[in-house]
Amino acid sequence: MVVRAVVERVLPAIGVEAWVLDDTGFPKDGKRSPGVKRQYSGTLGKIGNCQIGVSVHAVGARGTVPLGWALYLPEEWCSDPERRRRAKIPETVAFKTKNELGVELVERAMGWAIPTAPVLGDQAYGDDGKLRERLDAAGSEYVVSVGPAALVFAPETGFQMPERTPGRGRQHGCPLPDLDPESIGALIARLGPEQTQTVTFRDGPDGKPVESRFVFVRVRAASRWRVSDHRWATGGENLPREEWLIAEWPEGHERPTGYWLSNLPADTEPERLARLRAAALEGARLQAAQRRARARSLRRTVLARVVSPHRAGDRRARVHDAGAAAPKSPAAGLTLPQAILLFQPLFKCWTGRCQTCQRPVNLDRLSLHPATQTE
Repeated sequence: MVVRAVVERVLPAIGVEAWVLDDTGFPKDGKRSPGVKRQYSGTLGKIGNCQIGVSVHAVGARGTVPLGWALYLPEEWCSDPERRRRAKIPETVAFKTKNELGVELVERAMGWAIPTAPVLGDQAYGDDGKLRERLDAAGSEYVVSVGPAALVFAPETGFQMPERTPGRGRQHGCPLPDLDPESIGALIARLGPEQTQTVTFRDGPDGKPVESRFVFVRVRAASRWRVSDHRWATGGENLPREEWLIAEWPEGHERPTGYWLSNLPADTEPERLARLRAAALEGARLQAAQRRARARSLRRTVLARVVSPHRAGDRRARVHDAGAAAPKSPAAGLTLPQAILLFQPLFKCWTGRCQTCQRPVNLDRLSLHPATQTE
């Protein structure tokens, strides 16, 4: 696969620090593009007509490399044969949530010969207990954001095997907790700011160390515990594994500003946990900034299409000015066929096939320089 070959060659050069799991919206005007519907888009910052793409990127000190993309198909698209036929969606494609698509991309990349790193994700992914279980089962470390309402068992919770009831056949084999679970926000509030420790997690722009207060607690997720009847849900045969709960509680704040769960080992140093938490937060800020930039770019593109070139006061030149300076871009002035010809080697590298005859291309013998014509 071309994507795998490119990733395995390029990824070691960027100094991988983390894998970022995210989704991006692509605004659309029509209704026939696969997966398009009115749904929330971070790119738009609101509900709009768009497609959603799920991605995993490797982030390093010297750049980023996409490890995979997947188009999210809403359930109404997957259940409508006519729409699938018009959009030429294969019958093998079934409905999957964005979280399922994301974890599958991570699982696929884990099988490649590339450096691995902890997976970072926002609350939309972190609150999903099944996603965290699959990441852990795949051998991937993670640091994901969670909301304060997520339920966990506190560190002091004990677990005991239930007493066997005579004549009831096979008994439930998972130990039962002696304390009810509580929300992450309530647990950290109960522990109080006196349980925080000051940790340096990065260097600031002036070279001075940046520090903050954190609470680090080992907890067990209660996503499979049925609070209503005090029993484990179906599939709860094993005791939930321990995870790190990381809460940042800066000086002068009445409550924590963020919560994260991680499956890093129990002996992980607090500095590393804080650094990864900062990387997750910085990744979320960078993604938000990129979404805003894409939204501004899209708005400018739309406005450029709707503004009349004959509008009063519009003084932009409509013909070539012989006295103007030559354009700086080497691609300026190319016709569409010339531009397509110029990008043919790139298309061939990406797909592994000629875009005209669809025959496989030997990438080792492919020239990356466009052929020149001689008279």
